[in-house]
Parts: sequence; structure tokens; C-alpha cells
Amino acid sequence: AGAPIANLSIVVEDAVAGRNGDAVKRLTAIPRRGMNTFTVPLLLAWLHAAQGSLDLAEKSLDPLARVPSFTALRSLHLGLIEELAGKKAAAEENLSKAAETTQSLRVVQAYGRFLERNGRADEAKALYRTFEEKNAGSDSFEEAFVRLENGGKAAPFIASHRDGLAEVFFNLAGTLAQGRSSELAVIYGRLTLRLRPDFPLAQILLGGLLESLDRGEDAAELYRHVNPKSHLAWSAQLRLASLLDDLKRTDEAVNLLRTMAEKNKSRHEPLIRLGDLLRSKERFKEASEAYTGAVTRIGTL
Repeated sequence: AGAPIANLSIVVEDAVAGRNGDAVKRLTAIPRRGMNTFTVPLLLAWLHAAQGSLDLAEKSLDPLARVPSFTALRSLHLGLIEELAGKKAAAEENLSKAAETTQSLRVVQAYGRFLERNGRADEAKALYRTFEEKNAGSDSFEEAFVRLENGGKAAPFIASHRDGLAEVFFNLAGTLAQGRSSELAVIYGRLTLRLRPDFPLAQILLGGLLESLDRGEDAAELYRHVNPKSHLAWSAQLRLASLLDDLKRTDEAVNLLRTMAEKNKSRHEPLIRLGDLLRSKERFKEASEAYTGAVTRIGTL
């Protein structure tokens, strides 16, 4: 009766089918041990919010306020719930509090999108720049900068309560992955995608976990299905090329990198990857040609 993964799986199926009341009853009965100490309050909050009870949603998150390392996650989810309910002032208070407490990418993305959607583009830009300065080499906000320069409007960070439930599993999958609990992280990643199938960041996280568990074919399948319209599709394709080579499918990897280089003539990464791959196979003439193409695209080195 208390099997945690079995119960969470049924809770997810209830949520997918819109049986939020059944999901609440099952969660309330689950023993709060291990990861369920954090998973259950977060899921309950979103389910109560889906039923229109913001007071119960906030009350469900109280246990997380007593755990210092989870206060930012509590503020993040409470802010997202309030934003979805149209309570902008309360949402800003909690999202800004989460951003002050942690420099987590998801927190910065959530608060930044909130600022963008409320006509505060300059504040969003400053927030994104600060993150990139602290995380040298990060291009996580490349798409956001292009959108802001073009006067575009950010899509909601969380579009539905079901997305909110998926975000819970995704956040905790990332935490488990950092703690090297890869197998449980994979399960949480799969539950994320059951709730929100088109979630590129979760697909890439899960793909990386599967690679670490020598499940390359499963990882490749995830990378292939990243939405081509997502700004993460490019990264997924580069990962797929490396993985195909690891799986002894070098010709497929070479063809993929050449196709990427042909489709986007302003990017040099696929040509560098192609050169590295061909050089490792002692195909030096082809490698030289790939590197020369990359140098040409880069221009001034």
C-alpha cells in the first residue's frame, strides 16, 4: 500500500485523466519518507490549485519551509501557482524571493519570464545577464535575448496545472541527478514526460541520465524527439551525433553533422564536431576539410 513509485505512477495517471480528487486522496495516504518528504507536498499544492483552493495549496507547501535547502523550491512553486491564478503581486514576491535564494536556472527562467510578461524587459535582461556572468559559457538565455531584442512576448513558464506537476518531477529529477541517484532520477524524468511530453529540457536531462546508465539507444530516441522548434533542438542534435558514434554508428553521426552544417551555414559547431570525429577515425583528409570549413565560418579567430 505504501509503495512510493507505484503510488506516484497512479497519481500521474489520475492527473493525466483529470481525476485530481483521486490523486489528492492517494497522495495524502502515501507515507512521507525519503523523496516523498518533498515530492508529496509539491504535488499536493498543484492538485489543490487545480481544484481552485489556493489556501490549501499554500498550506500543503508548509513542510518545505522547515527545510532550508528546499525553501527556494517552495517559493518557486508557490509563485508559479499564484501567477497561474492571476495573483501577480503575490507571485512576484515569491518568485523574486526564490531568485534571491538560489541561482538555479529554472528559478531565473521563471522569474525572468514573469518580468517579461509584465512589461519589465530591462529587469529580465539584467537578471539573465547576471546568470550568464556567474555561469561562464552558458547560453541558456540566447533565445530570450533574441526575443527581447525583437520585442517578442515570452510564453507562460507554466501554462497549466498539469505543467506544474511535471515541473515538480523535473526539479526533483535534476536534484537526484546531481546526487548521483540516477535510476530514481530516470523514473522521475519519465513521470515528467508523461505529464508534459513536449518538454525539451526534460528530454535532454533524461537522455543524459540514460547515457550514464549505458542505455544509449533509449537516449538517442529522446534526442530525436526534441521539438525542432525548440532552441534546445540544436544541442539535442549535437548530443545525438556524439551518441551515434559511441554506438558504433559513425556513418549516421557523420551524415547528421554534415546535414546540420548544411542547414545552418552560420554555425561552426557541427564542423568542429565532425572534424574531431573524423580525426579520431584517422580520416585525416576529411577532418582537415571539416576544420577548414569551421575556421572559415568563425572568421577572425
